[in-house]
Amino acid sequence: MIESQEDKHKFEILYEKYVNLMLKYANDILKDIHLAEDAVHESFVKIARSIEKIGDVDAKETKNFVMVVTRHTTLDVYRKRSKNWENEIS
Repeated sequence: MIESQEDKHKFEILYEKYVNLMLKYANDILKDIHLAEDAVHESFVKIARSIEKIGDVDAKETKNFVMVVTRHTTLDVYRKRSKNWENEIS
């Protein structure tokens, strides 16, 4: 997925810098650490697909991008969980 050594290094730095923030954010929404970990993992997969578009890891735009991806992915997990829960009740 990530081909250049520079992008791999950038991804590693992104991971180290933002993983805890992303996990806290996802867990605040999902109230389930395991689902939050899944959402963060999926978020990093999405970020890896767009790694070449990311410039400075420390830029505010990068943090905003990472958090928007995390938010959307977490809400997708939340909706899927809610739908599955509703189906179990029916």
